[in-house]
Amino acid sequence: MNNTLLDYVSRTELESRWTRVRREMECDALIVLHNVGIFYLAGTMQAGVLWFPREGEPVLAVRKSYERAKTESPLQNIVPFKSYSELPSLIPNPGKTLGFELDVVPVATYEQVSKHFKAASLVDASMTVRKARAVKTPYEVSCI
Repeated sequence: MNNTLLDYVSRTELESRWTRVRREMECDALIVLHNVGIFYLAGTMQAGVLWFPREGEPVLAVRKSYERAKTESPLQNIVPFKSYSELPSLIPNPGKTLGFELDVVPVATYEQVSKHFKAASLVDASMTVRKARAVKTPYEVSCI
């Protein structure tokens, strides 16, 4: 049995991705709920919610495997949570316009999360992450 170390996504790689996603953003922040989007922007696939602002450090609220998320992701703001009702206290200034990936998030999940951000205007940001992911970085090419 070969015992190799996992290759985690580096902070530098994530910051490169963040720059590309932010160029596509037409909202103040994204609320990322789908595991592929979370992995792309945070470097971990642990169940949770990623608040991704137009500027500054994202916040990853992790429902399961908090310790694993801390190991896998170079994000500075990783917090545990149990219920979507905790999100307003974890993200006190979410932004005036929040984008959701409505093409991949189940309606029930969207409704459960969005009701906690009533002061914000909610928009479909489905193509924001998708457009950035379409162009591969050298790191991503090396993984193929």
